[in-house]
Amino acid sequence: MQERLAQASRLMIAKQSNKAIDITNPILKKLKADGTYNSPFGLRARLIHGSALIHADTSEASYDFLWELKDDSRAAKQWTVFAETCRVIASVLEYAERKEQSLSNLNEARAVIRQHDLDSIYPHFAVRISSWHRVFGSRDSSIYFAEEAIRTAHRLGNKFEEAEGYLLLGLNAKGTNSEEAIFNKFSSQFESLAASRQVAFSYETTIGNEVSANIDREKCRQVLHNLLSNAFKNTPAGGRVNASLALSDDNMLTLKVSDRISAPANDPNDSRDKAPERNTAFPGFAKPLIFF
Repeated sequence: MQERLAQASRLMIAKQSNKAIDITNPILKKLKADGTYNSPFGLRARLIHGSALIHADTSEASYDFLWELKDDSRAAKQWTVFAETCRVIASVLEYAERKEQSLSNLNEARAVIRQHDLDSIYPHFAVRISSWHRVFGSRDSSIYFAEEAIRTAHRLGNKFEEAEGYLLLGLNAKGTNSEEAIFNKFSSQFESLAASRQVAFSYETTIGNEVSANIDREKCRQVLHNLLSNAFKNTPAGGRVNASLALSDDNMLTLKVSDRISAPANDPNDSRDKAPERNTAFPGFAKPLIFF
């Protein structure tokens, strides 16, 4: 079951909640049958199931599942599960604009993290409270916790990729033009890659300061990473990768990435400089930024 639960966790990270639930449902049934539903492993399995459940279906039953898990993990003194459950609940309540209840759950998580030295889960908590402050609190506090997430992740020896989400959130809190800041900073991380591969790289944006969007930061990060990584992978030395960010006529945030192989100097009519663009659109402009 350990291996299956790990697989469900990976699916959750990949935003495939329904597939994760397909794995955790039979696990929970077996745990109930074995009388180990509230064991440390059982509580962890319930956390992964509950997290997947709330992302796939925000019904009252999903909320009830998480609240029950919060009570059971506290009774069993499984503080990591308890704190993580509070964090997930706080995220849901933030999205539902239930300000005080969301903060209450964050405060419970913070107290447990401090009391039991749960440093390994602090970065995720810091991202969540940074998001809360960005929506309901102060800009300075949002920046502080975003930077705390980055510092703690690096201190724990996490790879940079694992902290990218925290970095994007921090930039959003700082920037006067949040969406442009996200894309500009992320694209700039590819400049050293471009230099090492001897590939020309350019990025431009026409987004104005008045524009804001409701985007999922993790999906945004994944899309940016995938498009640019694939472009560089498929472009040999001497080629060019162009990226641009613009607002379309139908109010869609559109990222365009093209990878082109430069024509040889002795053949200016070579058609290899006509590679198609890869476009990705992000809907939801003229709305406040909300991070899940």
